[in-house]
Parts: sequence; structure tokens; C-alpha cells
Amino acid sequence: MKTFTKLALAGVAIGAMVSSCSKQESRYNLKGEFDEKSNNSTVLLISFSNGDTIATGTVENGGFIFSDTISTPELVQVRIGGRSAGYVVLEPGDILLQPRAKVSGTPLNDLLGSYYDAQAMMYDKISTIEEEDPEAETKAEEISNQFKAYEDSLIAANLDNPVGATLLISNAYDLTADEIKSKMDQYPSLNKYSKLNKIYQQKLVAAETAEGQPYKDFEITYDGKTTKLSDLMVPGHYTLVDFWASWCGPCRREIPVIKEILKEWGPKGLDVVGVAVWDEPDDTKKAIEELEITWPVIIDAKTVPTDMYGILGIPSIFLIDPNGVIVSRNKQGEELKAAVAQAMTK
Repeated sequence: MKTFTKLALAGVAIGAMVSSCSKQESRYNLKGEFDEKSNNSTVLLISFSNGDTIATGTVENGGFIFSDTISTPELVQVRIGGRSAGYVVLEPGDILLQPRAKVSGTPLNDLLGSYYDAQAMMYDKISTIEEEDPEAETKAEEISNQFKAYEDSLIAANLDNPVGATLLISNAYDLTADEIKSKMDQYPSLNKYSKLNKIYQQKLVAAETAEGQPYKDFEITYDGKTTKLSDLMVPGHYTLVDFWASWCGPCRREIPVIKEILKEWGPKGLDVVGVAVWDEPDDTKKAIEELEITWPVIIDAKTVPTDMYGILGIPSIFLIDPNGVIVSRNKQGEELKAAVAQAMTK
């Protein structure tokens, strides 16, 4: 890891440094322009491929400069005072990062900047659609689809560089394990991204607990007591298992839906079990009271079940039949209600 001393943005010294460095074709010069509020904050460059900190510095006079040689382009997240200030591609040339993650200056950074501009334009167009417009949903979907087509073409044309790679990884949650593996085989440079490899491995695990597959039992020890998922499953009953966390907004919004389902189907042989993951026990217990959760909850499960089931996001809700077979996975709202109704009325 390289450490850079404080560098002022104003004055001749900076210009001289950038000018002399730019003569070396393999050298990048990353200049950040922010404001005085950021002064004395630590600046980190975090590798997107593996999460390593590759350089550190300090903001002075509202900005910073990093300069070094580089053999291949590298995508990094810039963090100022512990918060993300945006992503840049370290590649030969002069790179400029400004507020609102605005990046420019070199070919790949211009490409990345144009993508962010197109994304912002999409959100702006959607926000201008009147809610009372009867075609609001259709118009918003058309705008989203147009952006998605642009994004797909951008990814396809840039999978051999960090811009295409990062956009692929951002969309990898919607791909199958086979689709991810195909891309990694076709573009070996993708294999260096630990995030993509993790998603791929979790997709493989998720396939083992897809609909139609048997559920996997697990046990969690909390406050001196060990509880298995199977301990809370009543023989002959269907079990709805909700993997959630107190800090997760969508998780909290799904609780009323689960209450409705339990009210309708509980008397007919449906039980609910909550599993608190990625959460602090005290926060979980507080949320149980706030949300008035009446079903049993396995507390402090951490990543044990999510690793076992290949869960990439929460809430993740499973419906398990009396034979231990998963009949529904990752449905919410009306889709979840329909899945439960279909299973319970067979």
C-alpha cells in the first residue's frame, strides 16, 4: 500500500506535478476537487477487484492528488472520511473526480462518467412522470428498458476492461451460475474480481436450495442455547422461513404481509419462523417488539444460513412443505401470498 502526503490543489506546485507526471505514459494522476469541509479527512483508494486499500492520503485545501505508475487499468472506490466519493479507473493520464461522483479525463473514466450521466437522466425522466398519469407505470417501464438496453450494450462492448466488469458485477445477481461462468470463461480478466467469484459461488449454493430441492437444517447458539431450524418446524405443517434483519427496510415492510398470511393459513397448518441474519441481537430483539412479531425468531444467525442457502439479499423467504421440500423461494408481497395459497390448497 502506498501512502501519499498532504497535497494542496491550488497553486503552481500542483500544475508542475501533473505536467511532469503526464509525460510518463504509464502514470496516472488522480485529482480530487471537493470543498473545504473535507479538509484533513483521510482519502483511501480501495481496489474494486479484491477490496484491498492500495493508496491513502489526506484532503487539504478541499482536494487531493494521487500519482503513480500502473500496468493495467484498475477500478477503485474513493473514500473520503469513511464515505464513498465515487469510483474511478486508474489508467495513464489525468483523471478528475468531483462531487456527486463526477469523473472524467481519460477514455475509461469518460466512459464511466457518461454511464453515470445516462443513469441520472433516466431517474430524472422517471421523476417527471405525473403519478396520476394512467400510463405512468408503462412510461416508467419504457424509460427503464431503454436504459437497460444501453447498459447491456455497454457491458457487452467493455467486458475486457474495468468499466464493463463492474457493471456486469452489479447486474450479476440477476444472472444464473452458468451465465456467470460463461462470461468468466470468455473473459479471463473477470476471474480476478473476488466479488464476482463470490456471487458465482453463492449462485451454485443457491441452486442446491432452489424450489423443488430439500431444505438444509442449521443450528445457531445464542445466549447459551442452541436452536436448530428443524426444532421449530411442526411435523405435517408447512413452514414459512423469513431470513431478515432489523435494519432492512424491505424486511420490515414484509412483516405485515407475513402476518396476513399467518392469519389466513395458520389455522390450516402453516407456521412461520424468523431467522435474524447480519444483525446485532439487541437490534433484533428491539425490532421484534416494535413490529409485534409473534412467531419464533432464531437470533444472531449471522451468515451461517445465508452462506448455506446462497442468499445474496434479504428479505429472503422460503416456504417448506411437510416433506421438507422447498416449494417457494424469494417471493414477496402478492407473489408470496399466491405461492402460499397455491401450496396450501393442493
